[in-house]
Amino acid sequence: MRAVRLVLVGVYLAYLVHVGFMMLVLPWSDLWPHVLLQLPPWLSMVLDQPLIRGLISGFGALHLLLALAEANPARFERRPGSPG
Repeated sequence: MRAVRLVLVGVYLAYLVHVGFMMLVLPWSDLWPHVLLQLPPWLSMVLDQPLIRGLISGFGALHLLLALAEANPARFERRPGSPG
């Protein structure tokens, strides 16, 4: 049961790091205009604003901080009286 939990936490951490990094970097990269071309014009105009790009990057930074908090090794130590 412990191995399954570790695998699930590992997948969750990989998701958080991947999405966090992409949201942090993508709005400021050269790929951003290509992403905006796939969207309706009204939405691409909104998402191209620097404030919105900053909010997306901030949300990515929160994902990375959550990944750091979730990866705390103390969370995986066995406690006295706990099963497993």
